[in-house]
Amino acid sequence: MRRGVRRIATGALALAVVVATFSSASAAPPFSASERTRDDVRLDVYGWLEMFDLARRALALPEDPAARAALPTRADVNAAGSLPTIVTIYHRDQPMIWGVGETGDVRARILAAVDAIIADDDFAGYRSIDPAQIAITMAVIDDISPIKIKGNRAPRIEPGVHGLILDMGDHRTYLPGPVFVHKGWAVEADGRSDRREKILMELGELAGTGANGWKEHPLYRFRTESALQIAEDIKPELLYRGNQAITSYTVQDLQDAATRAGQYLLRSVDDDGRFVADMDPTHDVESDDATIDPYHHAKALYAIATLVRYSGQLATLEQARTPLRWLNERIQPLFLQPELLGVNYMGNAVTTTNAMSLMALAQLPRQQLEIVGVAQVNRLAHTLVDLQDDDGSFYPSYYHRLTHLRTSAKSTSVAAHATLALARYYGVNKTAEWIIAARRGADYLIEEFERTGDADPWSLQAVAEVDLQAPDEKLESAVFAMADGIMGEQYTPEDRDYLDYTGGFKNNRPPRTLSAALRAEALIAAFKVAKKAGKPTHELAERVLMATAFLLNAQYHVGNGYYLRRPEEAYGAVRYSLIDPTIDVDEISHAMIVYCQAFDVLWERSQGPGAPDLPDDDNDTTRGDETATTETGP
Repeated sequence: MRRGVRRIATGALALAVVVATFSSASAAPPFSASERTRDDVRLDVYGWLEMFDLARRALALPEDPAARAALPTRADVNAAGSLPTIVTIYHRDQPMIWGVGETGDVRARILAAVDAIIADDDFAGYRSIDPAQIAITMAVIDDISPIKIKGNRAPRIEPGVHGLILDMGDHRTYLPGPVFVHKGWAVEADGRSDRREKILMELGELAGTGANGWKEHPLYRFRTESALQIAEDIKPELLYRGNQAITSYTVQDLQDAATRAGQYLLRSVDDDGRFVADMDPTHDVESDDATIDPYHHAKALYAIATLVRYSGQLATLEQARTPLRWLNERIQPLFLQPELLGVNYMGNAVTTTNAMSLMALAQLPRQQLEIVGVAQVNRLAHTLVDLQDDDGSFYPSYYHRLTHLRTSAKSTSVAAHATLALARYYGVNKTAEWIIAARRGADYLIEEFERTGDADPWSLQAVAEVDLQAPDEKLESAVFAMADGIMGEQYTPEDRDYLDYTGGFKNNRPPRTLSAALRAEALIAAFKVAKKAGKPTHELAERVLMATAFLLNAQYHVGNGYYLRRPEEAYGAVRYSLIDPTIDVDEISHAMIVYCQAFDVLWERSQGPGAPDLPDDDNDTTRGDETATTETGP
């Protein structure tokens, strides 16, 4: 369940969007009734540059329509076809405004779109801004088809991809696809029909027909070929769903992404040392419930410790001292068993929180772990062992263990967290007690998998970690079986619905960031097992790298935060999904872990089978080698 985000107030939208409608003395002819109308709009970079240059020169003449109309341009931009062109402008703390040019050549359509933007009341805030510093998107419509909606029977309207046109006879109203994302409509939890209703109501309001007035007029769905130019003299970049698509990356790119994510997490620490749980960067507000619980706090620390281990950035630990102290202060002796330690959460020691805290501490460099105190960490691990039931499962909390309270259904997630933490800690502290309990937990998880067929990513990680510490054919077989189940749910280039679905997973549509990150971690664990066992790793590596590309596209950076209120404050954070721009600590933590752990997969793929492992020294910095590159991605 997502924490707090659904309670964000969206009544007063900071991104107030105004659509331009177009009228003429004689009604423009309706769009073709054919199912599909296409023009070739594949422009080269010079064509895009000319289009952006024309738009900027026109925006620099807000008081002189005659001068705008006389602006010259090269003829070759007319390769953009004959369908409408949409120009949208953005600048921090200003609403985005778009205009549409419907008829004439490309020059005429761009100038008409700019005229509509300048005529908009919201353009007043742009008059003092140098047009060279305004971010502009240029969208050339290349696909229009009529659609009809009857009850629940309707063509798919993909948020962020499909725009809509409402034909009123004497004028038409356009709603570009990326508006759905750029307005920050957090509707990931809603179903397809709810999202469609939101889009259609917005279209009706913009057209002046009222929320449901669209039902009385012809409706069209369109797609575009789009490009973004953040500022003058910067090369335009192609967009999809309003975002740039990362199609290749290097090990250095992964390290940079992980570093940016870590920097965002450390910027998000509040005064008492806790990470801020989530926020909406499109409206620049935190959710109503932005405080974080110890479980997710420990997970963020685990991600930061992973970054330090893989990158050698020891200075990052110094920055993390305050949130680490916040967690340590909550590791306290348990009621009636003072020799055990647990994380005090709502007056109770919750197993998953204890496990994640142990994982965070175990991931610290050796010298830092000694500062925390190995004896104290051992007491935390002892608590997990004490929470294990006879069948290898784990009680969900110390209260359940103390009262022997049974739940109607045992949680594989609880067992997977505890098993993974104990096995991971055994890698740091070779005490037999940890691996014995972890092996019993792994056997329980395998039994549950064989009973249900559910390839849970936490379970896969747990079983894989036990196998890496104490190899066994039963564990290995279970890891590969679980990995097959997870790979079967991944969008690939062969079966993708939309370009940026590739690498995501089918348990959500559009796919979610957290789902992709969790499953990527699991497949990385399977990759490590296969490599250690001398088994083929190619397919696992390809699936990991696809998922990693999906996660790289989810991260805010200078090329995709152009529509945010304060883009620089969001850099490094990770979006909740393709259509939900909200920032959440959970997405950031897991994506950050994948950015780090995918180093080894990309290195192996770039060097070929049998490549030597990268050094695993705490202070190693060789993982930033830029020679390892992948072309895998959406």
